[in-house]
Amino acid sequence: MAKIFRKFRKRLMSENKFSKYALYAVGEIVLVVIGILIAVRINDYNTFNKERKEEFRLLNKFKEDFKQDSIDLSGLIEKETRVLNNIDSIFRILETENDQHLPQLASISQTIANSHIFYTQSGTYDESISAGKMDVILNDSLRETIFGYYGEVKINLSDAVFDKYQTNEIVPAYMEIMLQNKQAAGLMGLNNPYLEDLSVSRLYQNKKFNEILIWRKINAGYAVGTWMEYQELCSSILSLVKEEIQNHPQN
Repeated sequence: MAKIFRKFRKRLMSENKFSKYALYAVGEIVLVVIGILIAVRINDYNTFNKERKEEFRLLNKFKEDFKQDSIDLSGLIEKETRVLNNIDSIFRILETENDQHLPQLASISQTIANSHIFYTQSGTYDESISAGKMDVILNDSLRETIFGYYGEVKINLSDAVFDKYQTNEIVPAYMEIMLQNKQAAGLMGLNNPYLEDLSVSRLYQNKKFNEILIWRKINAGYAVGTWMEYQELCSSILSLVKEEIQNHPQN
């Protein structure tokens, strides 16, 4: 095609038909411009389709991450709610000062030493940020909500503070109180006459034991409240992501 145009252009020039040649030159320029515009449009179309495929992939991965976060948060809320209930039961047992309830107290008090912390599933978010792919999500509101969620849960200062206090203060105090007695020594095959018996009344009068119960209850209550807020936000985002997937052109 280009060879034909060149021959036609040479013939016009040789015949000294300037006006026709000028018209031809303008037409040739117009054709080139149209060709460029078509090529750009095709490239834009291909880029758009590629980005929509990547958006669809990310949305599905985000859906799985938020589903896992919701499951993990439910489990943590259940565990810390059990701690709260156990602490209430321990206080009721202490008030009886009845050693018949000692085995039950010793059993349920073990949850006091357990530490729970929420770790979000942020693999898709981290991948999107490092690769600069978050912009392929066209829904601005959804994208900003995802940013806000991970900005909150990835830092999660409250869990970090409580876990540190649990590890450094509550667990050592609990272990000292519950293990330094004749019953605990007997379970390990030891017979130390200088150790005192563990009793409900002694635990009731032990200020340190009551202190760690109170602090553990405060920590558990705050953690449950925080995780419930996270779960509500997580469920809301999950619904938005599912809706976006359902209406996506790649679906």
